[in-house]
Amino acid sequence: MNDQRPPQFSPGEYIEYFLQQRRWSQADLAQVMGRPPQVINEILLGRRGISPRTARELAAAFGTSEGVWRNLDRANKQARRGSTDEVELRAKIFSLGPIKDMVRRGWIVGAGTADALKDQALAFYDVQTLDEVPTFQFHAARKGTSYSEVNLAQVAWLHQARRVAAPLIPAGVLSDAGLERALERLRQAAKEEGGVSRVPAILSEAGIRFVIVEHLPKTRIDGACFWLADGSPVIAMSMRFERIDHFWHTLFHELAHVKAGDGFNDDKEGRLDTDLPGSHTPMSIDRPHSEVVADAFASDALIPSGALQRFIARNRPMYSRRKILEFADEIGVHPGILVGQLQYRGEILYSHSRDLLVSVRDIIVASATTDGWRKPKRSA
Repeated sequence: MNDQRPPQFSPGEYIEYFLQQRRWSQADLAQVMGRPPQVINEILLGRRGISPRTARELAAAFGTSEGVWRNLDRANKQARRGSTDEVELRAKIFSLGPIKDMVRRGWIVGAGTADALKDQALAFYDVQTLDEVPTFQFHAARKGTSYSEVNLAQVAWLHQARRVAAPLIPAGVLSDAGLERALERLRQAAKEEGGVSRVPAILSEAGIRFVIVEHLPKTRIDGACFWLADGSPVIAMSMRFERIDHFWHTLFHELAHVKAGDGFNDDKEGRLDTDLPGSHTPMSIDRPHSEVVADAFASDALIPSGALQRFIARNRPMYSRRKILEFADEIGVHPGILVGQLQYRGEILYSHSRDLLVSVRDIIVASATTDGWRKPKRSA
């Protein structure tokens, strides 16, 4: 008998091999086996399995053993189950977060088997099984804590910010005095557009790691403050808004969280900040008190509230460009920061002096440890 195995794997492909050898059609085989042509067609298409009767008839028609057909059918069913298992595994992996975006950004490797992708995802989130819902601990000492309002894409962004910050950036030891010196130096840097480039070094000397991680779609992240296992703080920003006013407000907002120890003490939590003032998105009416305090700190640190109120009282409702430039020079801030605060307060239209709201993204991306827009870059 001819038990020579052709190079195909499914029963249908095996039958096609023998049909070609004998120059038979499907209809010819149907007549030889005494079966309807539809049955033969369904076997070839993989829609019908090999029953014991079919195995006997195929063996007789092609001069093989019945075992060849039973083994082919068994192997084909196992392969199908394996394919289904692979799909189910990938579906479970993709439920962990924005896996497609994470692969696109190079946070995990998408090529290879589902098992390899699973290992990548588990390592990224620092979880042991796919049944664990990824969370982000804002301080390593607080086991099991999570933010119910933080979605999985935001959790992924936070994990990447920590991964970028922890191994790459040196930093000093945080102290109250060092933080106050850093705040003053940052305030001086806010006078000019290029001052943004000095931010990473100033923060590093004060014991604060600073990273830029491009936001993921629909995360609406502006910045975050969290703490590493050694107790050192990290400020992460997304630069989803490139304007100079938004940059400085977000930075000082996060510094307010560092100053307050948010996320460090057991009774406090770190912060993930979305839709901060200046993003043109209505603020939530139920914002935590600490967020309101951080906004006030940021605004006042950049432009003292008393001085701003006096400027408004003198000039409302006619805020000329000349007056804006003169007052910004008087208090020592970039005029775009003043324009941003006036816009947020509703004192001027968003079309007023828009050219002063310069983009600083390229400046900070060139000087900070960055993930996004270009390959990850280590700060000098």
